[in-house]
Amino acid sequence: MKISDRFRWSTFSGKLFIFWAVGSVGTILLLSAIWLFHAWMAIDRTVHRDLHVIAIRTAGEIDQFLSGKIDALKGMRELLSYPDEDRFKTYLMLNRIELECNQYSNITLFDSSNMIIASSIPGPPPSLPDEILGTVKKGKTYRSPLLFSKDNLPYIKLAVPLFWQGEVFRVLVADIDILTVWNRVDDI
Repeated sequence: MKISDRFRWSTFSGKLFIFWAVGSVGTILLLSAIWLFHAWMAIDRTVHRDLHVIAIRTAGEIDQFLSGKIDALKGMRELLSYPDEDRFKTYLMLNRIELECNQYSNITLFDSSNMIIASSIPGPPPSLPDEILGTVKKGKTYRSPLLFSKDNLPYIKLAVPLFWQGEVFRVLVADIDILTVWNRVDDI
């Protein structure tokens, strides 16, 4: 007697076997689909959580970098906040700051009427835009959005007020190279 003869569709045991086989395969496929869906959801949640952590860390790195540079620029203003300072000495200080602190460039000192006092830029630097001058005259620090140099390097322009007898009388402006922070963030 052949095995195929024992499990014919016409016999009850053949019908039961086929029903059981189809039910088993269907159950396995259904459970596999449910498991894959839950696995996909878990991976999705993990990726979102990890991206959130990376975004928070990146924002912290950028904030730490910029706040340190702003604080250093505010410290520089203490050196430059004397109204009777010699222009040549001021020019030398700005160039020395730019040489020693290589993340700063194009450091310029303006008076409150937008006239240039001294600058580390070779040649005549451009005048200060009214947006920056207006913000700094209110006693606030100005931070520009992300800008790009002619060489497509990212930088941010910062401007801080210099006070004399409680009033803003000068504006210190510097470009901050943020390529180093971009590289640090890229390593994250």
